[in-house]
Amino acid sequence: MQMAAFKAVCPLELGDTVAIMKPKEKSSNKQAFYLPENANIIIAGSAELHKVSDILTMHYLRNKEVQFLYELDNSGHYEPLDVKMPVMQYAEALRNREK
Repeated sequence: MQMAAFKAVCPLELGDTVAIMKPKEKSSNKQAFYLPENANIIIAGSAELHKVSDILTMHYLRNKEVQFLYELDNSGHYEPLDVKMPVMQYAEALRNREK
């Protein structure tokens, strides 16, 4: 048996709200914009708001990659997301989480 360990930081936490944009191409992941609480963010295009209800972490032994799959709104369906963070709001949200 081979021992494996990994270190990864997930950009989202359970309960976070994200705005999901549909992918431009069928093969690509959906874009998810993290929305800090009480933040006003303008997103060009149509988006749907969802809450992160679970996060699955996959660790690939051969190439030592880590991938996060997200369940939204207790749907029972996990999918990869390309997570984007509004820089100023994200920094403020991180400061508040440390309190």
